[in-house]
Amino acid sequence: MRLLYHKNIKELLLVLLVFLLNPKITLAQLVPTNINIETAADQLKGSPLDSITINGGVRGNFTVYSADGIEQRRDPINWQIGANLSVKTKFFTVPFSVQLSHQQRNFTHPFQQDFNQFGFSPTYKGVTLHLGYRSMNLSEFSLAGTQFLGVGLEVKKKNFPVNCSLMYGRINKAFDGTEEQAQNVSSDLAVYDRWAYGGRVQWGNNDNNLGVLLFKAKDDITSITPEMAVQLGAKPAENLITEIQGKKTFNKRLTLAFDYAFSAYTRDITTEEITIDNYSYLNNLGGLFSPRASSDYNHAFVGEASLAFEKIRWNVKYRNIGPSFRTMGSPFLANDLDDITLGTNFTVKQRFNFAFNGGLQRNNLRETKASQSERWIGSANVAVKVSDRSNINFNFSNFSTSTQRVVYAEYNPQTDMDSLSFQQVTRNANLSSSIGYGKKIPNNLNISLGYQNTFDSDGVNATFYNFNINNVLQLPLSGTQITVGGNMNRNESDQLVRTLLGPSLSVSQPFFQKKLRSTITFSGQQAHVENIKESEFLNTRLAFSYNLLKQHRFSLSTSYLMRKGYAVNTQSFNEIRTTFTYSYNIKLK
Repeated sequence: MRLLYHKNIKELLLVLLVFLLNPKITLAQLVPTNINIETAADQLKGSPLDSITINGGVRGNFTVYSADGIEQRRDPINWQIGANLSVKTKFFTVPFSVQLSHQQRNFTHPFQQDFNQFGFSPTYKGVTLHLGYRSMNLSEFSLAGTQFLGVGLEVKKKNFPVNCSLMYGRINKAFDGTEEQAQNVSSDLAVYDRWAYGGRVQWGNNDNNLGVLLFKAKDDITSITPEMAVQLGAKPAENLITEIQGKKTFNKRLTLAFDYAFSAYTRDITTEEITIDNYSYLNNLGGLFSPRASSDYNHAFVGEASLAFEKIRWNVKYRNIGPSFRTMGSPFLANDLDDITLGTNFTVKQRFNFAFNGGLQRNNLRETKASQSERWIGSANVAVKVSDRSNINFNFSNFSTSTQRVVYAEYNPQTDMDSLSFQQVTRNANLSSSIGYGKKIPNNLNISLGYQNTFDSDGVNATFYNFNINNVLQLPLSGTQITVGGNMNRNESDQLVRTLLGPSLSVSQPFFQKKLRSTITFSGQQAHVENIKESEFLNTRLAFSYNLLKQHRFSLSTSYLMRKGYAVNTQSFNEIRTTFTYSYNIKLK
């Protein structure tokens, strides 16, 4: 641990020296000098109600569902109401959002954020206040867009050298289910109310800046009863992240940037407090963090350099994330790896674009595992504009990913969602083309080919193939649109080979000067397992949408799904789903 600590500190100091060894850049250059006092005074004149606009919309839908031959896969009646509004005046902007759902009343999932959600974020001259259900991004190593219920503040003024972000709120809701439901909950998942606060202060501008961050999260041990905690096997946890970031630009071409984070993570705050030697300052932080027998300490570092010219750009990036680096603000962050990658991007005559990013990655940084893997990682994308109506796109990637267990699958084992938790490597290749032809009757032919190969730490290997083709025909006089297509999906794994294939047809027709549009869609598929016919699917959908006075939109859709089983263990069933939706677009001045 001490060796890793010294290694990362050296990396950090080398990056900081870049800022100190250039005498041409001073702090005074980071402070803007183009503030016009008279212009600012003119903007403050008048009443806030002199110019006010309201934009946004309200949307509600009502769904009826029924099934025959299988258990119902959703509630027979469901409704949702949502609104997104933005009130803008001469001095401030107030975005507001709210979401209400029938699911809030009868869905008691252990780790849900509420289905009924509300929140708004008023902005005044670069100052934004977040209230309610909001999401903020401090950094990938602290708070990375995780939704919370609480309050936040962001100050980002164009002509001010200091930007800051602050937040406080609940990032995880406590388990509120029954003892029977608790039996399906993994002990690795958070089950307490988890409260967090954090902030970032940054000095400088987009090209030259330096920032510090702090993020603290802790489980509320009183949010569930002791009896339920025993039933769940719950361990209340605590996390403290401290971080420093910086960026430096030379001659508007060369840019250096770094991000260094330190995480102190306690897996169980009920264990005894201890005194540590390696990071002695942690012993004296009081209520901010208390070292315990179950605490882990780790670092994460990212350094990047980029060089930009008129038509080509190069960049090199190094990442080192410690073996047990964890943050409650970004629960799906992969750790125990370092990699170095080189990337480039260039365009030729606006018709050919090439982008590549590749490098080497390894794990088992402390050499505590039985084996260590090193692998090449990378992605490439080639885009060719053949003509104004035709293009070809190809991309390939080879990356390692960390997949966590799906929360919903833990709660309800009957769900058809995957619930795997492992390290895996995935290779993807996709080729797509869009070809436009026909002058009097425009047509557009779309073709895509996909390939994916994945293997995990348990030795499971699977390969997926995907082929789609469709032709869209547009009749200009009547406005009729006809789409004819087909698709094939094939999954080859160690256990079985499964193939799905079938055609599709869609016809869309407008009426009453395009105020009413009707669409009918048919699609069918056959499923084969080891070349033996398993089942057939038929999906039919009829939809109508009507626009009234540009603000009102009504839509009604009904879908019918029929599956006929041929194999012994394959059920035959029917499903019908009908949804009515109304939306109102608001634009007032």
